[in-house]
Amino acid sequence: MKVVCDEGVPRALGRRLRELGIEVSPPAPQWRGFANGRLVAAAAAAGFDVLLSNDKNLIFQLNLLTMEIAIVTLPNNRRESLVPRSEDIADTLRRVLPGQCVAIQTDGVRTLRRRGFGDATVVDALPPIAPFSR
Repeated sequence: MKVVCDEGVPRALGRRLRELGIEVSPPAPQWRGFANGRLVAAAAAAGFDVLLSNDKNLIFQLNLLTMEIAIVTLPNNRRESLVPRSEDIADTLRRVLPGQCVAIQTDGVRTLRRRGFGDATVVDALPPIAPFSR
């Protein structure tokens, strides 16, 4: 699985995820400032399986029917909150499939959105994790 982090994800989290066996890359320099849809398309075209972001609105701005990669959004962008929770974030990355979006919330709830029949979006819950520090 190849994961690309967007600009707001702390580099320290990427390093820790690599230590946990996740293939993580920073965004390509030419992607700086890309709008969300363009960023997702560029990441998919570059062969990434998952986009890791701290943009909580990203999930609601995308068409699940056309997405070729998965999206995981983090509850914040604070290194001191995220790095200690690297194993839970890695678990989330390992569970998500192409075309799915998972929002990790501060309270540890992990909400998965996926394609349903027709144009329907199905919302499921992954097993919760411990809450994040504030």
